[in-house]
Amino acid sequence: MQKFPFVTGSIARASAFCLLLTVTSACGPVLRQPDDNPAVGSGHTDLTGQVLLGDLGPASGAVVTLDGPDELIVVADESGQFRFRNVAAGAYQLQAAAGPDTLEQVIMHPLTVPTQGSVSVETLVFTPTGDISGNVNVNGRESDGHVLVYIPGTSWLALSDDDGSFTISRVPVGSYRVVAKGTSTTAATAPAVVVEYQQETIIPDFTVTAIDPTTAGQSCWDLNGNGNPDLPGEDLNGDGLVDVDDCHGQDGQNGTSGQHCWDLNGDGVGDLPDEDQNDDGAVNAADCGANAIQFPTRIEGDYAVANAVDLFLIQAVTEITGTLVFDSAFASAEALPSLQRVGGVDIAATASGVIDIQSPTTWTVTGDIRLVTDANSGEAAAISRLVLPVQTVIGDVQIAAAQTLTAVVMPVMSVGHDVRICGNPVLESLYLPAVTLNGSVKICDNPLLSTWASPAYNIGGNLELSNNPAMVSLELPNLMTLGGDLVLRDLNALAAVTAPVTTAAGGILITGNDALEVLTLNDLADIGRDSAGISFLIESNKQLHAVSLPVKQCPGSVTIAANAELTYVTMPRLPFIGRDDGRNHGLTVRDNPKLSVFETAVSGIAGALMVVNNDSLIDLALNDLQSLGKSDSGLSAQISGNALLESLSMTVQQLPGAIDITNNSALTTVALPVLSDVGKETVSGSGVLVAGNAALSRFQTALSNVAGSMTISGSALTAITLDRLTDIGDGINPAGLFVKANPMLSRFEAALIQVSGSMEFDGNATLDTLLLPSLSTVGTSGSERLAISNNAALTTVSIPVAAIYGSLLLTSNPALIQATFPDLSLIGRDMIVDNNTSLSQLSFPVLSGGLNDFFITNNAGLCQTAVTAIRNQVSVWGLEDTSGNDSGC
Repeated sequence: MQKFPFVTGSIARASAFCLLLTVTSACGPVLRQPDDNPAVGSGHTDLTGQVLLGDLGPASGAVVTLDGPDELIVVADESGQFRFRNVAAGAYQLQAAAGPDTLEQVIMHPLTVPTQGSVSVETLVFTPTGDISGNVNVNGRESDGHVLVYIPGTSWLALSDDDGSFTISRVPVGSYRVVAKGTSTTAATAPAVVVEYQQETIIPDFTVTAIDPTTAGQSCWDLNGNGNPDLPGEDLNGDGLVDVDDCHGQDGQNGTSGQHCWDLNGDGVGDLPDEDQNDDGAVNAADCGANAIQFPTRIEGDYAVANAVDLFLIQAVTEITGTLVFDSAFASAEALPSLQRVGGVDIAATASGVIDIQSPTTWTVTGDIRLVTDANSGEAAAISRLVLPVQTVIGDVQIAAAQTLTAVVMPVMSVGHDVRICGNPVLESLYLPAVTLNGSVKICDNPLLSTWASPAYNIGGNLELSNNPAMVSLELPNLMTLGGDLVLRDLNALAAVTAPVTTAAGGILITGNDALEVLTLNDLADIGRDSAGISFLIESNKQLHAVSLPVKQCPGSVTIAANAELTYVTMPRLPFIGRDDGRNHGLTVRDNPKLSVFETAVSGIAGALMVVNNDSLIDLALNDLQSLGKSDSGLSAQISGNALLESLSMTVQQLPGAIDITNNSALTTVALPVLSDVGKETVSGSGVLVAGNAALSRFQTALSNVAGSMTISGSALTAITLDRLTDIGDGINPAGLFVKANPMLSRFEAALIQVSGSMEFDGNATLDTLLLPSLSTVGTSGSERLAISNNAALTTVSIPVAAIYGSLLLTSNPALIQATFPDLSLIGRDMIVDNNTSLSQLSFPVLSGGLNDFFITNNAGLCQTAVTAIRNQVSVWGLEDTSGNDSGC
């Protein structure tokens, strides 16, 4: 059943009806009641009035609120009287609510309260209402539905349901004539229907008869219906002829030539309600010269249309307060000549055909425009074209999952909330030229959509265009500000994006646009970040050549990744890059195989710096970079896999996480001239990892402390000097120093005092000088070790370490002649001195305590007597072996 109540919506203040039930916190606080107010004093006024229910008497129990400098609520007494005491002076809005069975529901009355005295408000009168219900029986037709039941000359009407039932809601109390008339049916009248307050008036059933639409009517020139224009009275316009010119005419007046008064639309069938011009229930010659039915100009509530006839029924309507629902089948070019304002527009899932409203007026939609999807099947309307004369939408525009929709045409200038055009597989044309877009715009998953343009200057929320692979044109010539994100994703045919955006409150995400060559955001100065903490994501754009980001601040992360043709990246004005906690790196530049120029003036990055696998990058100068944070894996910087990178320069002083400089095969110089402190990476334990840089010949750093491990391996370094480095590891999470497989390294010197983890020198073929003049301790728990192994050129080891809490390993150093540990008093686990074929002097003058395992073996130049003397200094709790030494000494 379609109902057209005169007023819809809720009472303006929900707390008013709550007060009728209770004054507890469930309905919010009641600020003041009349008895709480003190007597009227200086600067305050008494305010009184009365609420009536039409001619029925007082509206007792009506809730009256006063909004202004004071906020007060009272309830009218049995005589309808109300009083506000001691009201502060000022401008107020007086509101009264008498209940749901009144025409007005809420009466608002602005007033100004003086500084003192008493004010009597004019009487507030509500119109009491009731309902009219009944049933319609249609003889000669299976369905009893779609019969218009109305009160002539008013806007109160209803359409019967399929079972014939109807209800006309909130009709003012009184006596009315009610008419039932369907398309192609006779009419029936209930002459005196009395509506009482808060009552449902059930009237006797209407019985109408279906009319055969092929039956011809009678012409106004044949009033007696005998087929001959033969009566003097039939010359209605007095021109001496009895013909069609007499239609609609009075004596002496010409009617419209060729149009029968019973056939206003000229289709040859007497089938429209207003063709019964004399309102007698029959469409015939007697209607000639009579007045047409007075159609409503306003419909309160929703109105559903299933065909062109339903549209004709509201041809005079200027406003629909509820939703205009398009249902069932439609033809093109249907007009609603008067409609200007509608509460919402729904395209029902059962709609089909073409909805093409060609109207001389444009609509303001105070709610949403929606293409409704069936909740069970997931299917939307089977319409191929949607044309609506909408100029303003205060709510949302949602058109999604329409399997047959090819075109959307709406000359919308303003949208109050969001626009969502998504999942329409055959949509080719979208005309939505909004100048004002206050919400978000999402146009997605439309595989055939080729273009979209908007002259909007501002978009209040996100702008997302994604997975529209045929889109070749995106025109945003005026767009200056975004309230959210700019997302351009998987627009495979789009070659260029140009927008004069100056401010974006969210992030910029440009990803997977295969044909995109030009991205111009030359005016962008301020940017925020998206929900994942991203300020910029420019990724997997196969043809993109250059990126210039002129932003001044960047609170989220920046990622430029996997852009196959990208050669140039510059961020000339950006001093700082933030990050999202725990999820994204600060600045990531990775997998751009042709990137040769990367320029930035960034001085601080709250997250990590990741420059990875950019095969053409030659120089990386970060001479303004003063501070770095770290990623969720604990990395502060990773410079890795850049095959042509020759030089790395970075002026950062402290790193809370690790630094990883690895597998840059052409890298010759690493300059970290002011770096003093490095934190620990939480995954692998490395604080500083310099590995796999085969051409690296210069490593400059001012390191004094590394909370994690330090590894230098696989380089072309000839000398490593760490003359300020005193501590490795934090004592709680042991970490060590590892210098391995540097084939050209001849000298290693460090000012180390303690290493809380292991210390290993292994496989450095030309290392002949190892200087650790200040080292006092190695390890903390017993699982670490000091290992010097496989260094072919090393001849002398002299280390003043006092305690090794783990093991000592001195193995396979074929040129080693002398090894002295003059201050070593403690070895916490094992001593292994093995296969040093030239070793002749091994000295532990103050060593004492116990060892787990004791192996001094296969040192051909070492006297067995000296080995025995060392053995006698300590207790051995585990295995021991002293074989393979010189027994003939």
